[in-house]
Amino acid sequence: MPNLIEWAEAQTSGVQVFPCLEILEIVKCRKLTNIISSSNLTSLVRLTIYKCKNLPYIPHFRGCGASLKQVIIEACDELRELPDDLGSLESLESLRITYCENMQLIPYPSGQKGLSSLRSLEISNCKRLSNLPSKMLESCTSLQSLEVFRCENLASFPKLSGMGSLQKLELYNARI
Repeated sequence: MPNLIEWAEAQTSGVQVFPCLEILEIVKCRKLTNIISSSNLTSLVRLTIYKCKNLPYIPHFRGCGASLKQVIIEACDELRELPDDLGSLESLESLRITYCENMQLIPYPSGQKGLSSLRSLEISNCKRLSNLPSKMLESCTSLQSLEVFRCENLASFPKLSGMGSLQKLELYNARI
């Protein structure tokens, strides 16, 4: 679907769209500028967004916090930040953000439940990302693998206190 520009919400009242959808992969939709909200995707386990070069944002994760285990966002050039309710994904085990060259911000407002189930975090080739939220990493009490590659603008790195489960830490080409 290389010519898809917008994936809009269904115009039905009272009907839940895709209530049993577990895997959503949006791949090589280079013109896509809008995708549906995940609020109705209550069974979603894995979300992959790959090579959606014109996608400026990802809708909030509301509705799939209890089910979503894996998020992969790769090669989304116009994406500048993640949704601010990232910390509500209490079941998230793996988060991978790669080749999002304009990614500047991973918001993590206080008061969120936290990513206590997160075991693997990979952030690479996000050249404009300047920091990782310390509150986000502090909430990752189950984190086993943390990989940060080629984030040349990363100016600081949060303390890793409270990460007793961490088995693998790889930092490469970050100006910390």
